[in-house]
Amino acid sequence: LGFSSKYIPYKNVGGDFYNFIKIDDENIAMYIGDVSGHGVSAAMLTVFVNRTITSKRTSEGRNELLNPASILDEVYEVFNLTNFPEDIYLVMIYAVYNIKTHALTYASAGLNTYPIIFNDNNLEIIKDIEGFPICKFSDYYKPQYREYTVQLDKGDRMILYTDGLVEAKNKYGQQF
Repeated sequence: LGFSSKYIPYKNVGGDFYNFIKIDDENIAMYIGDVSGHGVSAAMLTVFVNRTITSKRTSEGRNELLNPASILDEVYEVFNLTNFPEDIYLVMIYAVYNIKTHALTYASAGLNTYPIIFNDNNLEIIKDIEGFPICKFSDYYKPQYREYTVQLDKGDRMILYTDGLVEAKNKYGQQF
C-alpha cells in the first residue's frame, strides 16, 4: 500500500486540494477537490475544507470519517453557514479505503474528472461519480450525496486528479 501525490498550482497558491487521513488501523480517508477561481481566495477555501473534515475526527470521533456521504453533507451544511461569497463553490471526492477488504467507498460533490483504476492488464474509468457541488444553495436545495463502492485488487493503482491536469498547457499556451 502506498500513496504518491504531486501538486503544481496555476499561480503561487491555488484552489486544488487533497489530503490523506489515517482513520484507524484498517481505514484511510482521502479527498481531492477544486475550488472555483484561483489565487489566495481559492486557497483560503481549501483551508476551510480541510478544517471542516479534520474537525470530524477530533470532535465527534474517528467513525464519522468512515462515511463519505455524511462528510460531504457536513461540508455542504457548514459551507452554507459561512460568509464566503455566493459565487464561490467547490467540487470534490471523499473516499475511504479499507486496507483489509480492499474496498474503496466514495462519494462525489460534483468533481468533474473521473477516477482511473489500472493494473498491468486493465484500465477502468469510474463513471459512477455524480454529485452536487458544495455551494451557497441550501435555501433552495438539500443534496443527497450517494456512496459508491469499488473493489480493488492487489496491484491495482488509482489516479485521482482535478481539472488542472486535463487543462494543462504547454509553454505556448496550448492545451496538451
